Amino acid sequence: MAGTIPIRDDFEPQFFCEMGRLVVAAGRLEFVLKLCLKQLLNEGFTDGMLEAEQNRQLSSLCDEVSKEAKRELSPELFDNLSGVIAQIRRLAEQRNDMVHAMWTNTDSREPFRVRPELSGKKDSKFVDWSKTELVPLNDLRQIRLQLEEMWAALQCQRKMWPPAQRTSDF
Repeated sequence: MAGTIPIRDDFEPQFFCEMGRLVVAAGRLEFVLKLCLKQLLNEGFTDGMLEAEQNRQLSSLCDEVSKEAKRELSPELFDNLSGVIAQIRRLAEQRNDMVHAMWTNTDSREPFRVRPELSGKKDSKFVDWSKTELVPLNDLRQIRLQLEEMWAALQCQRKMWPPAQRTSDF
């Protein structure tokens, strides 16, 4: 028997604030990853961003940054970056679970995430509902804070890398 989930829209105002801040933090982190790729490719801003923008998923952007970093950076700098990228990958999954969910709330106005996913391979006939759950506002806040920490870590690391050539005004 199928269950029903009431769709409620009377969230606490803080929910929208925390969700918005999480989305902004994730966007900033993705942008600085693109700057990392641009810098590692040693291309000017426009050419470097053209290359970075071809990576439509954060995971493929992380792959490209890692590949170029392994080629361009010292082993020590590469190892430091690899640790940050591993954390970014973990956070990206959490961000996706928050952003790509259907949200409602309970009678007591607690945020409730509905997050169905295919289980296993793309041709799977099984839907995994295990990420459908109550999500305290503090969980959104903690993910956002971690995204901001990774943004700051990347910014610090980039300062130790060779600068990219400057071929445009941007």
